[in-house]
Amino acid sequence: MVLVQPNYRFGFPHREGPYFNREEEERDCRCMPASNIIKYDDHAEIHLFVPGRTKEDFKINLDNDVLNISAKAGDEEMNEKGEYIQKEFVIGEFDRNFQVSDIIDAEKIEATYDAGILKLILPFREEQRPKKRDIQIM
Repeated sequence: MVLVQPNYRFGFPHREGPYFNREEEERDCRCMPASNIIKYDDHAEIHLFVPGRTKEDFKINLDNDVLNISAKAGDEEMNEKGEYIQKEFVIGEFDRNFQVSDIIDAEKIEATYDAGILKLILPFREEQRPKKRDIQIM
């Protein structure tokens, strides 16, 4: 059974737009933050690597069984005095979708943002949590 998985139903959310040149790349860049999905006994977690943002930048919603995490393009520090020779820091907009199983208790999903990691905690429904017990050898 799949608990949580990336959802590419809406297309693979990577850089879009025309072939990039310097101006268009900065204006049209969309990024796809790396994610980890971790399963514990009583919940699952999604971690997204999204440095350079604030918690107010994110929009998170659950529509039926699709968890959508998005953010608009960030305000980047402008270099007024010099000319970029190389520029890899792009805080572009993104839209990640994850398919969520009905084993997740949607009413109890929580999110935190700290040190560039957006962490979503998806608790399992009480009745769906695995039952564990020790078995004695007779």
